[in-house]
Amino acid sequence: MVQVSPKTTSSPPTKFISWFLAIIFTLAMVMIYVIPPSSQVLFPAFAEVRETGFYPDGLPVRRTYTGVYILDEMCTGLAGLFSAASDGQDFATHLFCLWFLPQLCAVLTFIYWEAGKVESTQFRFARLPTFFGVLAQLIAAGPTLPLYFISHIRGIPLVPNTIPKDAHIRARVLLPAIILGFVVPSAALFLVPSGSMSLDTKQIIAAIWQPFPLYIAILYPLLAYGLQGISSPVTSSKDNREAALKGIQVAYMASGILSSVAHWAIFLPAAFPSIFPSFISGYTDPSVSFRHIFVPYILHPYLPTSISEIPEIAPYRLAARLLFQHDWLYMTLAAFVFFAWHQASVARSYTGGADFVSWLTGVVVYTCIGGPGSAFCWAAIQREQVLSSIISTQREIVEDRSSTKGEKQ
Repeated sequence: MVQVSPKTTSSPPTKFISWFLAIIFTLAMVMIYVIPPSSQVLFPAFAEVRETGFYPDGLPVRRTYTGVYILDEMCTGLAGLFSAASDGQDFATHLFCLWFLPQLCAVLTFIYWEAGKVESTQFRFARLPTFFGVLAQLIAAGPTLPLYFISHIRGIPLVPNTIPKDAHIRARVLLPAIILGFVVPSAALFLVPSGSMSLDTKQIIAAIWQPFPLYIAILYPLLAYGLQGISSPVTSSKDNREAALKGIQVAYMASGILSSVAHWAIFLPAAFPSIFPSFISGYTDPSVSFRHIFVPYILHPYLPTSISEIPEIAPYRLAARLLFQHDWLYMTLAAFVFFAWHQASVARSYTGGADFVSWLTGVVVYTCIGGPGSAFCWAAIQREQVLSSIISTQREIVEDRSSTKGEKQ
């Protein structure tokens, strides 16, 4: 591991980056909720669903799930939206979600792991990963992630020394909790062929999928408790940190591989159809070309696209796809702004780590090879390794000072 030593004792500036993230939050809210495709097309379609039980193109939507009015209203809107993205009538949106959702594994790993780095004597929103997960389900991840990273910057030091006593256990069970709580329900919703189940069943699955942050919140401590009962206890804080680092790196690597699989199966064949073979049927249809999956439809008039290539699709479906695209864009932007700030701050305060240009090059390379989710995981692993090196160096300095003081006495 690279040895990183302190260069300055001054704290990195946080005001600018907090304001920058606040701007990203504002942009996300405007682009998801205020622009005409949402305010004039998508949200009126939601209102029509609640009144009639049908979307404008005749797609029926289930309106009763629990018998509790508020919960049923939430499920009607959210489950209806995701069932419209997975009912087989809009394959471009379906593919975008299949590319987007695996990247959330890395985000979930990060926010649940980082919660343990907040001082137990302090209340900080960064300690509440489930709160941010539920908020992302209610208002979208695009506006939520900037708020989360603001709370992270203000609530967790640049080099956090706090770590749970059972961190080595939690690092090993976090990935299984996310797989069971998020990946499995997502696969049931988006990977099961539309013709193999009724639309009503798909909407029930979509409704069950919505509170996945609660599933993770339940599974995470339960799995940790179960593993703790059969694992050998660690003997020191150093062993705890080292085991935790190995465990969380495995979790990030697995999340990165999942994102890479989606990137190679969806993004690359769509972007370079003559180079990369398609593993998903439907790429011969121009409606699932790269421009339709990944380029916001409001930009299509500015692209060299003939009218005959533009598929006929209900406007609310196009608006929903645009919402998902903006959701991914601002979530990803907030994440990499945070990682860039952290890397620059560490480079400013410590010597021995990678410089910012090398780090940025790594992000670009991993984005090209495995997609943004893979780059996110690489950045998170780099951050964990640097933090571990800094903490180890600080511990050695303290031990050397104690030893010197003892010799003088």
